[in-house]
Amino acid sequence: MAESILEYNEFLIKYKLKVSSSNNNNDLVTISEDIKHEKLIIFDLIVKNFEEFDKKLENLKASNSAEYFKNYLEILKNNKKENFDLIIETPSMILCQRCNYLKGKFSRYCGHNVKALDFFFKSRETQIICDASIIKKSINQIIKIMREINDEIENNIQQLEYLNKTDKNEMRSSRSNQTRAKIDQNKKISDTIIKYIENMEKEVDQFNLSQPKDLIVLIDFSETMSSCEGKKIKNAIKTSQNILDNYITQEDKFGLFLYTKSLNPIVSLTNKNMKTYNYIKDLMEELIIDYVDHEFKGKTNLINSLELIHEYLKKKSKIIII
Repeated sequence: MAESILEYNEFLIKYKLKVSSSNNNNDLVTISEDIKHEKLIIFDLIVKNFEEFDKKLENLKASNSAEYFKNYLEILKNNKKENFDLIIETPSMILCQRCNYLKGKFSRYCGHNVKALDFFFKSRETQIICDASIIKKSINQIIKIMREINDEIENNIQQLEYLNKTDKNEMRSSRSNQTRAKIDQNKKISDTIIKYIENMEKEVDQFNLSQPKDLIVLIDFSETMSSCEGKKIKNAIKTSQNILDNYITQEDKFGLFLYTKSLNPIVSLTNKNMKTYNYIKDLMEELIIDYVDHEFKGKTNLINSLELIHEYLKKKSKIIII
């Protein structure tokens, strides 16, 4: 439902707000008023849709997430592998990211560039689960707004310089100094914006959709995860299978590690292809079957495990880890 609301708003923002006023030259006043009324209706509908989305998101967060994911995993489990009609839900973090991007587009269309920047910056925040294409589009939108701001500053500089040259008043000397100070200040702001734009353009390249990703899944195999007849372990493994199936392409690499006090590599960082896919899936199935024979001991050391994975990725991956 939340995803449908965003799709509807995307349609309204992208198409319905761009109503042409050049349909009829005989009654331009009437048409412009009709268009204005129609746009106000669309504005109101978009705002209400965003409010409805926020409510849906709050309900989702307030709901019993453990039970939700348990039911979701059962749906995945009961569907056969050859069922290609299975609908995979979009994670809520991606929905939030997409919502912020659309709010930014809407704010920009309404002329509120400061608010638009705020939303675009929120939508480009990198999360564990995120949509790189939205990050890339958000950065491009930020660059466009910053360029527009810089154009305004440069126009202001030109006007000030022109006034400074044509000013023949008796107080010209004092006024000229003030004007020169304003010009210098605007030039410093312009230089800062240009440097910022250059950095943002470099950042866009990091989210190029053609760039392969390396992803390692860590599964907690500690004593606490062995409770409830191993349901937590099974759910974690099945979630990993879902990630492999739906979020890893043939250009990507996938790894699977178990961790307690130390790391236990099950699948080292491996390219996904037909051969390795079946091999990895078989290993995961064996984990589900054989978890009862695993000797669960002690508590986890997640921080140490993440540090070791970080070092491992730096050695194995071509991607720079920050």
